[in-house]
Amino acid sequence: MARIRTIKPEFFMNDTLAELPALDRLIFIGLWTQADREGRLEDRSRKIKAAILPYDDYDVDAALNRLKEKSFIKRYAVKDHNYIEINNFLRHQYPNVKEQASTIPAPYKNGTSISLLRKGNKGKESIVLNGAITKLTELLASLIFRNNPKNINLSGDKKEATIKRWYFDIEKLHLIDSRTVEEIEEVIMWCQNDTFWKSNILSGAKLREKWDQLTAKMPTTGKLDTSTIPESRDVLKKIKEEIVRRGE
Repeated sequence: MARIRTIKPEFFMNDTLAELPALDRLIFIGLWTQADREGRLEDRSRKIKAAILPYDDYDVDAALNRLKEKSFIKRYAVKDHNYIEINNFLRHQYPNVKEQASTIPAPYKNGTSISLLRKGNKGKESIVLNGAITKLTELLASLIFRNNPKNINLSGDKKEATIKRWYFDIEKLHLIDSRTVEEIEEVIMWCQNDTFWKSNILSGAKLREKWDQLTAKMPTTGKLDTSTIPESRDVLKKIKEEIVRRGE
């Protein structure tokens, strides 16, 4: 299903994009309308051509390869299914909140799946957590909880889903947006101790969405003193254990 997307004036001034044929650029715009809220779609050249260039005799597969070579998209496979992800999609697009969640797995930098689900001994799916990303997720959650102990997303039945969702948001920051663990930690620490931003960065998704604004506002006079930041609360440890136990 096609979606309404935004095109910014600076698109037309992108000199790297300008090196590509005009129809490649039009295809790139068309991909935005075919992609889901995460900027992903099935890599099916004939279907893409039918949706974007139905009246033109043009090699869409070759155009997609040129867009990939210029780092505008990724072409990757997961379990014998081919997909496309539009690079930096969420930096430039603002999907409607009612838009359906993506059902397409994201890629790693090397083209394999970002999904952390694997088959366990009993054939069930269990979650394999990256230790560094787990610690960053716990850090964000503990600071948000410290600033607002009544946060409903970190209470009751919602807490497990919240932590899992934030984990994947932070993983995308690291693996897709190429932010280092140290950078993410520093931004989390700063924003959750800033009078304005601690009331506005209340999730992993918001941290990723506002990354450029946060880093632009952060002081460059050295790292924040972390000695006064509390350890993750027991509730967060329990959340992590519940996620890890999934599939048993």
